[in-house]
Amino acid sequence: MKNILAIIFLCIITWSCNKSLDTSKITVCGVNDPKKNIPWLTELIQKAEDKNADLPYVGTIWIVKYKGQDIIVSDISLMRSSSLMYHCFDCSGNLIKIDDSEDFFEHMKKNGVIIFSNWEH
Repeated sequence: MKNILAIIFLCIITWSCNKSLDTSKITVCGVNDPKKNIPWLTELIQKAEDKNADLPYVGTIWIVKYKGQDIIVSDISLMRSSSLMYHCFDCSGNLIKIDDSEDFFEHMKKNGVIIFSNWEH
């Protein structure tokens, strides 16, 4: 039951953050086109796009500016994993903890930009 509720929540968040755009026209972490110019992010997206992977990665990646900091948020996990958790990264790809996560995710829902999603709606 928890997994079903988590999936429904993720779908609602994904659909409510419908501000997807061509990333070549945005600057994040001091670079244009973050999908191509942030190496660790490029690698994650390539893994998610690999249709031949034994355990494909499925999920969404958002870019959020929060309290003056660019944050990259991903809910991508292995398809067969029960972990449907958000992971927040700094520009270097380090996992970061958001202390006021309720406020952060509300902010992400309103202001986040989806730069990648391979969820099939």
